[in-house]
Amino acid sequence: MTGSGPAGLPAGGPVGPLVGFASAAAAATAELARLVPSMDLWLVTHVVQDRQVVVARAGRWADLAPPGVQFAWQASFCVRMVTGQAPSVAPRINEVPAYRQVAVGTLARVKAYLGVPLMVDESELFGTLCAFAGTEQPDGLAQAMPTVTLLARMLSTVLAGERHAHDRSVDAAAAYALADRDPATGLRNQRGFQRALELENGRIRRFGTTASVLVIDVNDPAASPGREAQLAGDSGLISCAGLLAGVAQPGDVLARIDPSVFALLAVGTDAAGAQAMRTQLAQALRTADLTASIATATHRAGEELADTWQQARAGADRRHH
Repeated sequence: MTGSGPAGLPAGGPVGPLVGFASAAAAATAELARLVPSMDLWLVTHVVQDRQVVVARAGRWADLAPPGVQFAWQASFCVRMVTGQAPSVAPRINEVPAYRQVAVGTLARVKAYLGVPLMVDESELFGTLCAFAGTEQPDGLAQAMPTVTLLARMLSTVLAGERHAHDRSVDAAAAYALADRDPATGLRNQRGFQRALELENGRIRRFGTTASVLVIDVNDPAASPGREAQLAGDSGLISCAGLLAGVAQPGDVLARIDPSVFALLAVGTDAAGAQAMRTQLAQALRTADLTASIATATHRAGEELADTWQQARAGADRRHH
């Protein structure tokens, strides 16, 4: 016959990890309700601005505080515990002035309280692990504090781990996004443009749409004779990127693939549309006192979009030379 361990967990055998902070909080409150049944409600809460949000609860009063319900933080017992206005353990609320002031209205039924803060790190408060009772408790209630404090530290450890994992995930996502971007203009770089070509090629295969590619090799009047044209300074690059953006349609992809070479993937644009974009772009560049070799290529049935890109790139090279 199989027995059961703390909080209804199976006794003996392998025990898997709790998945996420909410699960750990639910297990902690259930275990404390088992160990200290004289307390009617055990809560794990999260403080968000001026609200105290319930994450997990257990005990006879559990139905009064389902997960997600919110209370006013400044009107709580917990804020007085966290700020040091009142002790962590109050077997009799009426004996602690700071708590007695709170025990009004719906909180008047609370006769005993204990709580500890939950910290993400040494300086950032996440919330509290706390308990309430509808009857006054003996001084022996303080004997529960080592266990309560230990579980609170364990929950704080879970929080710190989740925060670290989240921060690493955000940093990794940002680094991944930056790897596809040209830092000077914010446009895609060659790697990012190649990814866009691959994605669009898949859509063309599935839906039979078309696309065109424009390659713009900008000639900088300030470039030294015999040297590869290169726009002078970030302001020139950003200006050129802005001109391209003014011609592009929603869904198009812009990229800077070489120091003075830009590319535009015109999604859903046929050959006539690509030529119209070329004319518009050439006029915009001339207005900005820039000249450019602009080549276009339009996807043909049966070919890869990467081939279209190579055709446009080769055309730009011929025009440039």
